[in-house]
Amino acid sequence: MENLNKEITGNWFDLKSVMEHPVELLDYFDFTHDEIETVTDDIYQAVENGILEYKTRIINSVSELTESLKYDAAGMNRLEDVISSLKSLIYVVLLQRLITKKAVKLKLKSENETEDNEPEVPKFTIADIGNIIKEVQALIAKDPKLKSDKNILNILIQVGRYRTENESMKKLIKNIPKDKLENFKANYSQNINRILGSLVNSYNHFLKEKAGVPVQKYSNPLEQYDLALTSELLKKEGEELSAVKSTLGYAARERFRTREIILTVDKRMNNLKSLIDEEKKKYFNLALSEQGARELSRYMSLEIIENLKKDLENI
Repeated sequence: MENLNKEITGNWFDLKSVMEHPVELLDYFDFTHDEIETVTDDIYQAVENGILEYKTRIINSVSELTESLKYDAAGMNRLEDVISSLKSLIYVVLLQRLITKKAVKLKLKSENETEDNEPEVPKFTIADIGNIIKEVQALIAKDPKLKSDKNILNILIQVGRYRTENESMKKLIKNIPKDKLENFKANYSQNINRILGSLVNSYNHFLKEKAGVPVQKYSNPLEQYDLALTSELLKKEGEELSAVKSTLGYAARERFRTREIILTVDKRMNNLKSLIDEEKKKYFNLALSEQGARELSRYMSLEIIENLKKDLENI
């Protein structure tokens, strides 16, 4: 098992060295034109629940195979196909992560939008935030049912996140080394601006809807979500998938103590299923409803498809 563990560690180290760079990440996997077309078609077929459906389908197929291999070696001839699907899924997950980090430009466009359209960036002061919170509290006091309004609910969520972020900062800043303090403060400021920007946007949308004014349309449907909140989760997904692929590749190559090796995948498969469940919950928290979460997942799959189409031009 020592050699297997070294292979798992080495493969993830190689992936980490390229996963922040879109071109290097694509080059690392060395896809053929047909492979990119296949994964694009597979994501297209996930029409009900988008990217979550695509991930779940592959993870379930891996689980089914590894379970059968515990009792019967007949499934060994399917290992290469499963490894190939894992290769595609790892790339998709890490590409998705780059999208959430805004390391690649969003390509999907809303209907009737052009390349030049930019999303609204709310301008606000701390006084604005205080006034918004007071106004929302007063509105809820008069009509508690407003808590179920998606915009009001998001304002309350962002207020909670703002407090949590502040409390976390106060605890951590005491122990941050001086050479890392500037970056820490910059990241904190970026997170706070993102939280407060979302709060202001929701308040503006609430006022417009109340007045019967059409709410601003985004040039890309994903721009209305704080997708950066999922980037660390996607990194964990990528790491677990890389370990599973490395393990199955090792088993296919060595053809020795295969059952013992396959058994080591079980824990990672359970971890992956938990991570997908967590991703689904994050989508719900971002979109504030089951339907909104499904739409977000579908938008993400369409965004990934647009990026894969671009990849085809570069292969």
